Amino acid sequence: MVLKSFFQWITLRDYDVAKDQATEAVVKRFSRGNTSVQNGWYMDQSKLDKLSAAGDKAVAYIQKLLPA
Repeated sequence: MVLKSFFQWITLRDYDVAKDQATEAVVKRFSRGNTSVQNGWYMDQSKLDKLSAAGDKAVAYIQKLLPA
């Protein structure tokens, strides 16, 4: 366990883990009753962008299938 902690400290992974844990704690605290968010089911901007792009692609595909 000590070696793992040292490796995380050297690679700054411990900072990323602490930042992620703090973000989750803040989101859970200030979600104002949204149970999905309180359970940790939320998306960051990059995931929202990917979902939006997938939706745009799906709409374009459906529009190609429909008769003009």
